[in-house]
Amino acid sequence: QVCVEAILYTDNQRHFGLVKELETVYDMNRDLFSGALPTESEDSGSSNGARDATAELSADVVEFFSVRGENVRLLQRFFVHFADQSNSMKSFHMSESWASKMFAEFFLQGDRERDLGLPVHPLRDRHTLNRPLAQANIIELCIAPMSMAASLIMPGLLMCEDMLFENLDKWLDEWKETGPSEDDWTRVSERINKLRLYKP
Repeated sequence: QVCVEAILYTDNQRHFGLVKELETVYDMNRDLFSGALPTESEDSGSSNGARDATAELSADVVEFFSVRGENVRLLQRFFVHFADQSNSMKSFHMSESWASKMFAEFFLQGDRERDLGLPVHPLRDRHTLNRPLAQANIIELCIAPMSMAASLIMPGLLMCEDMLFENLDKWLDEWKETGPSEDDWTRVSERINKLRLYKP
């Protein structure tokens, strides 16, 4: 039952419901999780200002996620889905490789839709899709909300979130090289900057 439920939650139709669950857990237990998030530490030994996310969780947080059955199941569902969506949180070289594989699969489906005379989803149209922009949109609208919600209650995931935003910047740089209009660039940049304001 545990395996079946966790696998079912890799379905992207359940993605935003899972993100909402994480946000609700945090909102209802702010006192428990407050102070758990590390900040840029001058004495962490880091020369680049990176946040130290290696601090151990408090005993209360560990108990919260290990004693109550519904919280245990939430973690089981979340981590399988998180791993399934993790390509955007790896090094850019790996992220770019997995993105290429993902779009290759999308385009094959789009080709089949076209052959059958069906409407082709914009993400699956190899003739019109701007891949860097599409990948940036996926991060902005899907992966970042999940990562940001999770890191509020599991600060060890901050390193994944930091890598996610680094990759987002690189996808935006690649998109800029394709020559978007000034209006399009300004609109997307403003959305991304707004997203950063909510970054833990």
